[in-house]
Amino acid sequence: MPISNELLVKQMTAIQKAGNNVTLRDDNARAFVLDVVASSATLQKLYTYFAMSGTGTIDKLGIKRRTLKTHKGVNTNPDGTDIKEEDEVPFSLVALYMDTWIENSNTFYTARTRGQDVRQALLSLMQSQYSADLQDLAFNGDESSTDKFIKQNDGFIKLAKNDAVIKHSYKNMPVIQTLTKITGEFEDKYINGTYKWIMSRATNLIYVAEIQNRPTNLGDSTILGGVLTHMAGYDVEIVDGMENNVILFTPLENLTIVAGLNVTLTTAASDSASVAKQATYHFMLNDNDFIIRENKMIAYIDGKGTKDDPGVIVLPDSVSIAGGDVSLAVGATKQLNASILPDDTTSKNVSFKSNDKAIATVTAGGLVKGVADGETSVTVSTVNGKTASVKVTITA
Repeated sequence: MPISNELLVKQMTAIQKAGNNVTLRDDNARAFVLDVVASSATLQKLYTYFAMSGTGTIDKLGIKRRTLKTHKGVNTNPDGTDIKEEDEVPFSLVALYMDTWIENSNTFYTARTRGQDVRQALLSLMQSQYSADLQDLAFNGDESSTDKFIKQNDGFIKLAKNDAVIKHSYKNMPVIQTLTKITGEFEDKYINGTYKWIMSRATNLIYVAEIQNRPTNLGDSTILGGVLTHMAGYDVEIVDGMENNVILFTPLENLTIVAGLNVTLTTAASDSASVAKQATYHFMLNDNDFIIRENKMIAYIDGKGTKDDPGVIVLPDSVSIAGGDVSLAVGATKQLNASILPDDTTSKNVSFKSNDKAIATVTAGGLVKGVADGETSVTVSTVNGKTASVKVTITA
């Protein structure tokens, strides 16, 4: 049922006149935080843990394997243990607040279009903003940063860069072949089908371009609507606002938001500032931390380091033999050297061949030896079929 403008005005006036200061606890705080998380495409897929105190620990992700035993009737020994991994991860909550002016016109529009009362409309606007900021900080937070927003707490990228069991920092983002090999670096008991490639939208496009530029389709990736959705056997998760040129490879449930069970919401009563701004002032306070529950179940990959990508194959464009034509006496030898372009070619192997072994022989490595008086040629070949030849003259 549509809400009348008259009712909205009355609700707004009541809020502005009295103000509001509420501390949500336990179930209400939990519901509020879950609503915040649910409004984010990625946060809602992560694990959320509600803490009763500012510091503490939670169980690591994962369970023991090979715990089944043969039942021996009355001779069975009940020596079972907890199936959970016997370890914990510490957390320390950081108090985060958001204060904002929300224009009255935005409040009325939101309430009107959503069929909400004014207080619900204000709350939903605050939750949307808080959710966007929380996701930004959860992934990009870095306490060593000079940015006052980013430095509030370490996020998942910084945590993984420091402690992930698998870490690779290449000169550029690695090719899909390299990423595929990285999946095999985990211990068998820690890898499973729930892993995802977590990356920004811009990083996703790097791999879309790689796939589109392939001469043939290898069938190891899926592009849907211009977006890479599956790669090297695992789904891809795009995180809006995540740092570019970084990939986290882990189950989403390994990334955990720890939230306090107290949420403070304050709406200030109307004063000269709110009248001048035609807006209401709102304050929200909650405690949060971000943790990785099992470092043995996460890989950190970036394209900001110094390591060459072993999966990048650069084939030769051309080959030549340094020094040009060769003249030798019978029985003399000369070493030929091949020059390959481009300089960053990864396939530098070549082979040499004499066109007339009765006049001159050549080893596979390029050592020419005069055999008999006459002329012939020696040809060098690359692995992809590029060739070059020089004339060889042998004199008695």
